[in-house]
Amino acid sequence: MKTATSTSIKLLSGLKEIHSRYHGYLIDAWGVLHDGHQLYPHTLDCLKELRNRGKKVIILSNAARRNRTVAKELQRLSIGPELYLSVLSSGELSWYAMLEAIDDGSLKDKKAYYLGPLRSRGLLDGLDLNWIDNIEQADIILNTGAPTGNPSTTRASESLLATAARRNIPMICANPDLVAIRGGEAGISAGALAKRYDELGGSRIEYHGKPFAPIYTQALALLNLPASQILAVGDAFETDIRGGYNAGLDTCLIANGIHREQLKPLSPKRVLDLAPADAIPDYVAEYLSW
Repeated sequence: MKTATSTSIKLLSGLKEIHSRYHGYLIDAWGVLHDGHQLYPHTLDCLKELRNRGKKVIILSNAARRNRTVAKELQRLSIGPELYLSVLSSGELSWYAMLEAIDDGSLKDKKAYYLGPLRSRGLLDGLDLNWIDNIEQADIILNTGAPTGNPSTTRASESLLATAARRNIPMICANPDLVAIRGGEAGISAGALAKRYDELGGSRIEYHGKPFAPIYTQALALLNLPASQILAVGDAFETDIRGGYNAGLDTCLIANGIHREQLKPLSPKRVLDLAPADAIPDYVAEYLSW
């Protein structure tokens, strides 16, 4: 486990201060590049500077959608494919895990319940399952987040989760994030629903995405660089920073994401005070900027 003091966490004005050390970057999307509605300041300039210097960038996202869907969302915000090497999402890993279970027969003839918003429902495409609307009859749950709105608690889904927990229905959590920033406001993500499901007794939960190892294994294979030359950038201690640390990477916390209120006024000491012992970043910056 990393031993850190406030003096070992470097406060950055931008990646230009450290870019010579790193040739590959794993950069989170929501909370780092954008807030779900618009880009953060300096995002495009920073990505262009990294591209112009020949850096390899992978957008490593816990979005519960396929890679191509996340890429389209980025394109709508003017982040085109020329600015990164690849997109890799937790939704993509979840989709392939379910497809494999269908192909090997373990999900054959199973009834599946979709728990999530309309924007992520495209994750169902190509999965030959019997999708039903009655949780009482479900054999498996695909959890992509709160069904409607941007709630701050799991209260609206409490009854459904309790019903499912009584039967201990297996759940696939396609986004381990607890919280996400949407339009400048924090709301729960699929990880919060999975956590509550576990608290209610639903013990059969399968997570895909950060901070778990498989998404980093794929990302590092795409970068094909030594771990010492890769920087993981994200706004969440629990997923981005912990996942990067566990993968043997240096990490940079973006302070203006989900922890923005807790980190005011921003300082390395404040970061250290808030960070879990296994998720202490090497760097912190207010925004992703050059």
